[in-house]
Amino acid sequence: MKHSPTREAATGAADTRGTHRVRAAGAVLAAVLAGMAVGTMALSACTQAPGPDEAPTLSAAEASTGRTGNQTTAATDSAESPGASPEPSDEQDTDRSGAEFVDVAPERFAAPGGAADEIGIFATDVGADAKVTCTFSDDRGTYCTATPDDSAPDLEDMGYLPFTGRPGAFATSGAEETLDDAGFSWGVFEGVPPAGGELRPGERLKTPTVTCQRPDATRLECASDGRTFAIVGPDRHVEADVTLAEHPGD
Repeated sequence: MKHSPTREAATGAADTRGTHRVRAAGAVLAAVLAGMAVGTMALSACTQAPGPDEAPTLSAAEASTGRTGNQTTAATDSAESPGASPEPSDEQDTDRSGAEFVDVAPERFAAPGGAADEIGIFATDVGADAKVTCTFSDDRGTYCTATPDDSAPDLEDMGYLPFTGRPGAFATSGAEETLDDAGFSWGVFEGVPPAGGELRPGERLKTPTVTCQRPDATRLECASDGRTFAIVGPDRHVEADVTLAEHPGD
C-alpha cells in the first residue's frame, strides 16, 4: 500500500503543533504553580511574629486603646460573663454593734388559748443544745429555764416534793426559802404549754413591765420585777443585775 506524501506532511505538521501546545500548557501550569508558591511565601512572611528587634504592628483600634486584640477580647469576656460576682472582701463589716433591735409584738408569743397580756411563752437558744424557754406577763413577771449555781437550794429543801434534786427554772423574786445568793427564786418548769414563738438574735419584746431581748446568739437578757438578768452560753448560767444592751452586738 502506498503512502501519500501530502498526507504524511500534514500528519507531521499536526504532530508538531500538538507537541508545541503541550509544551506551552506545561509552561503555563509551571508559571501558575510558581506564582502560588511565591504568594504563599509572602503571606507566611506577613503573618510571622516580629523578630526580637522588630516592634509589633498594631491595628488602628489597638493603637488607640493600648490593648492588643487578645487583651480586648479578654476584657470584653470578663465584663459580659453572666453571674460574675466580686470576690468577697476580708474587710466586709459583720459587726452588728450600733444596729437597732427589732421590736416584736408580744402577741407573737401568746400561749395557746390565751392572750399575751395574760401570759406569753417564748423559746430561744444561747448555744449548741442550750434551749431556753421563758414565760412572761405583767402581773406574774418572768420565769425561765436555766442552770442554777451551787447557792440555789435543792428542790426537796424548797417544798417541791415529790420533785427532788436540782431546780431547772427561776424567777426574779419569790419566797425566801427558794432564793439563791443573787435573790433569784428557783423551782421546776412543769405543766407549761409549748412556746408561742421563738425570740431570735437581734429581736426584743416589750410589755409595760417586761423586756426580753437577744443581743447576740449566746445571750438572753431580761428586765422584770425591777430586776435584770442574763442567761448566757451553752451551760445556760445566770448573770444577775446586768445592764441591758442598747444595741445588738454591744
